[in-house]
Amino acid sequence: MKIRVQGPGLLKALGLILLLVLGGMALGETIRHPQFSDDAFITFRIARNLSQGEGPYFNPGERVQAMTTPLYMLAQAAGAWISGAEVTNVETALGSVGLVAIAVLLFCLGRSAPILRGGALVLPILLFTHFTSILQVKGMEAMWYVALILSVALAESRGWRIWVGIGQGLVATTRTE
Repeated sequence: MKIRVQGPGLLKALGLILLLVLGGMALGETIRHPQFSDDAFITFRIARNLSQGEGPYFNPGERVQAMTTPLYMLAQAAGAWISGAEVTNVETALGSVGLVAIAVLLFCLGRSAPILRGGALVLPILLFTHFTSILQVKGMEAMWYVALILSVALAESRGWRIWVGIGQGLVATTRTE
């Protein structure tokens, strides 16, 4: 008896299932082994102070801008304020969401741009190497930053000009240098 694959719908479903399984594995790995640089703890403190009503400052009462990633710090503070969780836990969740977003965006870009079809091959490398640890050590916002850049590329490939502009603004406010 031969099993026949009927149409591209089944292949898409299998690809999505594989993506979800691999994304879940990456999420588990990121949660089990978070790694932060010293710059991260500066941003954590600022986010914690903001979520507790002290303002976006390293030392409450001292109006000195000390963060290098304003949008990401706001996301951490909002997550901590809404959930009541410690900022480092919110950071782990945000980094994991960024990692899954990168995988999904690579998949979508691979489907929409023939030159990027090999991008789907990047997914296993991304998920099964220490690439995620490297990104987290280099900068906690790196996953989001890469995901935002990929989302701008996807919006551009689909002709969504307004989303390209919004995405570029989000990229610029995630890392201001």
